[in-house]
Amino acid sequence: MKNINNKGFTLVELLATMSILSVIMILAVPNVVGIVARNKNKTYIEDAKKLVSISKYKMKSDSSVKEILSKNNPVCLSLQYLDAGKELNDAPNGGTYNNNSYVRIVKDSSGKYTYTVQLLETPSGTTTYSGIKAIDSNTLNNSTTASKSDSIVSSNVIPTSCSGTKF
Repeated sequence: MKNINNKGFTLVELLATMSILSVIMILAVPNVVGIVARNKNKTYIEDAKKLVSISKYKMKSDSSVKEILSKNNPVCLSLQYLDAGKELNDAPNGGTYNNNSYVRIVKDSSGKYTYTVQLLETPSGTTTYSGIKAIDSNTLNNSTTASKSDSIVSSNVIPTSCSGTKF
């Protein structure tokens, strides 16, 4: 009698393994996709917060911006003006932040400044925008509200233009 060496798996064992792996994939993939999307939104929010910080610095250091704001006129600081040193990291969808990005500063009657940020990315190879569409800094600083805000976009949006003196 020959000694047969059975080192392989049976068909039933292979099917059982594939079934278990399929169930794991069905449960895991949506969670991973959700985590990636949330992290992209967090990157947009953090980059927008950086723009607000940079705009506060520019407002204090640039006398022409101060002068316009002292007359209670709104000021629009473009991404090119604010990010000349390229402090922002790469945009989260692999594209670049575009010229429709800005910070708008308004001084109200009580002397308080309001900052509104629009930070839009054009992902490479597309004509759509992703990012933050005109969100105020108070909402931006509340991470729960900001992440659930309608201002975080990922579609064919028409960017809003900034009304005020442009820099």
